Amino acid sequence: MEQSGRLPVFSSLADNALFEEQLYSAKIPLIPGIRRCFNALQLVFGSGPAVCPAPSEGAHPTKCPLHPRPTEYDAKVLLRAYDIPVAREALCHSLPEALTAAETIGYPIALKVMSPSILRKTEARVIALDVQNEEELKNAYGRTLEKARIANPFARIRGVLVQEMVHGGTEWRMEYRKDPRFGPVVEMSISGIFGEIFPDGVLRAAPFDTDEALRMIKESKGYPLLLAGWRRERLDVEAFASSLAAFSRLAYCETEIARLDVNPVFVNRIGVLVVDAFIERRGGIR
Repeated sequence: MEQSGRLPVFSSLADNALFEEQLYSAKIPLIPGIRRCFNALQLVFGSGPAVCPAPSEGAHPTKCPLHPRPTEYDAKVLLRAYDIPVAREALCHSLPEALTAAETIGYPIALKVMSPSILRKTEARVIALDVQNEEELKNAYGRTLEKARIANPFARIRGVLVQEMVHGGTEWRMEYRKDPRFGPVVEMSISGIFGEIFPDGVLRAAPFDTDEALRMIKESKGYPLLLAGWRRERLDVEAFASSLAAFSRLAYCETEIARLDVNPVFVNRIGVLVVDAFIERRGGIR
């Protein structure tokens, strides 16, 4: 065994104290039970490298200025700075601006009130989805602003985000948080309705390269949803891996951020698109 470099492993269903003592003396692992033995071997041989090589390119902070109390819009500006694709959108400060932006982006669109004081936009009902035309936009614009004033009369409104509606593909989530022991950690998982059916999360310390990002995606329970199947085309796994690796660089470089939650990320047949994001800085909301 020493010449082959292989490590023998024994599994036993019966208790034999003398046999166990001889194995331990020879530094040979003994794993009681067949199931436990195979689970242990799967963990050993199915795991990836303990330390992922840090990417040599792009591992430096951007010079992208952020608002002292940023909103979803500011988080997406930061994501774009790291070449992570974001849905087309425009921050508007009046109804005429919103009408112009919607005409440029194209209907249907979504409206979201941007305020650092209103974090749970869905619960506050400051979002309007599937706005189909100019008349609907005029009604939704005033309605969402009124809901914002009801949700928080003292909220500082920074504008209304006009965003393209994104459909198709599958929804995923990327989250960065600062772990006190391991530093910047990235978690990815399937999102949307499948996230409720297949709750999971794959973790890595940041930063990591595209190859490692691809390994993370393949570890997820939602990975089969990215592959071709019955009445389903293969989705752009490579673009997703590229965005996930870029997200890890952001997590590694932007040291003032305590948490960045990107959900959902739509993985489509060609490319990916970020639709929503939440950002938090150390000591408070960023």
